[in-house]
Amino acid sequence: MLATRIALPVFACAAMFGMVHGTLRAEGTTGSIYGRVYDEGSHRPACGLAVRIVSDSEPPQETRTLPDGSFSFVAVFPGTVRVMIARQTTAVEVHANLDSDETIYVNSAIADSAR
Repeated sequence: MLATRIALPVFACAAMFGMVHGTLRAEGTTGSIYGRVYDEGSHRPACGLAVRIVSDSEPPQETRTLPDGSFSFVAVFPGTVRVMIARQTTAVEVHANLDSDETIYVNSAIADSAR
């Protein structure tokens, strides 16, 4: 019975906060970055590309684009953010200023590095 009483407050606390990379973050104190990347020539989604965000307020984060070319970063601390998208020897970089509770959308074309 004691385990149940302890687990409920922990669960309630987890519902109020987001856990990202082992850091507890309060709701309403972070923003989000979503985007879609497509091939400049064919206009098809660019799948599997490295997308990295570098911020002045937290360590870098990295993900890969999904089959539809989309990517997302949630619970990003506010501040100046660089979004970098790379395909072999080609790269795109976007700079943005992220505020709390703000969502930034990045839609980008990237050249095929084989051209």
